[in-house]
Amino acid sequence: MKIKKPKFWDSSNLLMPIILFPITILVTFLSFALKKLSNTKKFSIKVICIGNIYIGGTGKTPLSIKIADFLENKDFKVAIIKKNYRNQNDERKLIESAEKKVFFENKRSNSLKIAVSQKYEVAILDDGMQDYSIYKDLNIVCFTSNQPIGNGFTIPSGPLRENLKAINKCDIAMINGKPNLEFEKKLLKINDNIKIYYSKYNLVNKEFLKEYNYLAFAGIGNPENFFDLLENEGLNIKKRISFPDHYSFSNNDIMNLFEMAKKENLNLITTEKDSHRLSNDQLKNISIAKISLKINKLENLQEEILSKIQ
Repeated sequence: MKIKKPKFWDSSNLLMPIILFPITILVTFLSFALKKLSNTKKFSIKVICIGNIYIGGTGKTPLSIKIADFLENKDFKVAIIKKNYRNQNDERKLIESAEKKVFFENKRSNSLKIAVSQKYEVAILDDGMQDYSIYKDLNIVCFTSNQPIGNGFTIPSGPLRENLKAINKCDIAMINGKPNLEFEKKLLKINDNIKIYYSKYNLVNKEFLKEYNYLAFAGIGNPENFFDLLENEGLNIKKRISFPDHYSFSNNDIMNLFEMAKKENLNLITTEKDSHRLSNDQLKNISIAKISLKINKLENLQEEILSKIQ
């Protein structure tokens, strides 16, 4: 979804959520009807779904790649499945740059059929928690510690794709960021069987990047989390510029960013995901922040995954 999230989604201000609530009721009803009318199909391949409830920016793609790495090391033939949204080629390129096989059809079910025909053993759905047409052997829901559920309302009153009670269908919750015990209690109150893990991003090339002052820009789900990561890793971020998720940068956008940076004697830096939406010419003199994902209790998570697919 290509959207710049309104500030009230992560605010305690209830004016706009209340104004939009009639539309929210309609959206919720349509989602419920779609779920009830869907015929769930089980494929002859193990399916791991890595999804979210909070719209965008919860770390699904890095986690998909991390799990694919682990399973490949266990000699499974693994494919990652992405629905073919025209504005999300950046995520496909990010997966391919990690040397993972990705199927990118208009329907996830079509991608699964291809994966089955090519003898893949495990399919990882990068997104798809709200696709009720596919049976999942393992459901992992992703959150961020900073913005776990925003104001708690579903769209358009808030940032949730569906009510938090949807975690009843999930086996694992992956929370990116610092421990959030209050949120953990909220999850366990709804689903006391859900296993909760934490992850964090580390900046791989920080020693080289620490030499400069930066204007950081990003067109991702939660750009502020990216900016905070850079600062927490010791980079000097003097200016922050946010764009909508999956934003298509024009030459004029990049020229304007360079002009802003030049006025304050700053260098430009952006995310690896954003870099896949920029041409080689646009990328000249722009630093790319490369990250790795670290998961607490990784061995426990790996055992959970294997128990579901073996």
